[in-house]
Amino acid sequence: SADSIRSGDVDLGHPAVGMLHAANKETGTLCTASVVLNRKTILTARHCLWAGVETYKFGFSVEGEWIPVVFETDNALNRLGMDLDIAVGHLETAVPEDVAPMPLYLDAPRKDEEFVMVGFGVTGDGKPDWLVKRWNHNGIDWVENNKFGMHALFDEDVTCPADSGGPATHTVDGQDYVSGVATQSNRGP
Repeated sequence: SADSIRSGDVDLGHPAVGMLHAANKETGTLCTASVVLNRKTILTARHCLWAGVETYKFGFSVEGEWIPVVFETDNALNRLGMDLDIAVGHLETAVPEDVAPMPLYLDAPRKDEEFVMVGFGVTGDGKPDWLVKRWNHNGIDWVENNKFGMHALFDEDVTCPADSGGPATHTVDGQDYVSGVATQSNRGP
């Protein structure tokens, strides 16, 4: 079983989950993002967008192809008065056809439901082990105003740096849905 993304199992599934990189910054710029709705749209955490950075790219591996991204910083959710840590990006070109976009889960989560978090973050303090996609099982502690808090079922931490923007996935009838994005943890955003 997985401990957590912090020290969790390598994720060989979730093909729609990739890395987001601020292309004109040197360090500390990796986040996680998911292909949603169609093959040219990604969802991540808004705090992954750095002030002054104009160029972002999305990819599934460091050695693979990176696709330029343009972000819609004033997205519809924020225009509706929901000040959420969510950013919607539009890819310059579509992801490969074998990458199916993840649908969004529109029902409200319930306390004690289980979700899977997926991300590319480090596995612990001072460990330089980014760039590996990991997953963990989490339980929901609270639900309030379009937000929910989670805890790792097998460890003390849910996420670490670079897991930000990664999906909280909920499986219904064998289909993974994106229910939310990682925005902060007890280790910070």
